[in-house]
Amino acid sequence: MSKGMSKGITKENIVSITLDLIKDKENIRSVNLREIARVLGCAHTNLYNHFTDLDGILWDALNEVLMRSVDFMFAGMDTIIEPVKRLEYFYKRFIDFYLENRGWFRLFWMEKLQGERPENNISLTTVIVEKYVAELKMQFEKLYEAELNSEQVMYVLHSVHCYMHGEVSIFISGRGLISEENQFKEYVLAECIKSSRLLVLSLV
Repeated sequence: MSKGMSKGITKENIVSITLDLIKDKENIRSVNLREIARVLGCAHTNLYNHFTDLDGILWDALNEVLMRSVDFMFAGMDTIIEPVKRLEYFYKRFIDFYLENRGWFRLFWMEKLQGERPENNISLTTVIVEKYVAELKMQFEKLYEAELNSEQVMYVLHSVHCYMHGEVSIFISGRGLISEENQFKEYVLAECIKSSRLLVLSLV
């Protein structure tokens, strides 16, 4: 980007560039205000017109990752009718999103951000999780004839996601028992489906 662009810099520009820079980073803190400003073509002090510090940028970046993740999760899902395939697609998209954006995964779940958690992050997370719960509730009813309430479905989602999170964390650290990525994805997907079924049936 040219130096002349610095006059038109917005919060959205800053967040977008930050996400590009940390997308595949093992250490997202290796990206700093000076690097963000360099890519934007401005002095790092210009960023203070929009954010007080790097963590302020990262909180907004986290919100953007949340929105991109839900778009990714549901892209193409409406074309899938068969319940088991739809459930597989749901978990597969989770796994793919995390592995294709490992720096974002670290921002999502592994990086401690300074300051109080913003209210907009809490409300956005709540809306997205409710959407996931509604999708799973529908699939569990079709697959297992299970009339679960939202709290029960949330329990299943949380439990399966915690397992997935652990597996992905181990894999991207290079310490997993399965080193080949496609094999890893297939294994974790199968375990997510199996765990979902066992958890749902335990609640019926």
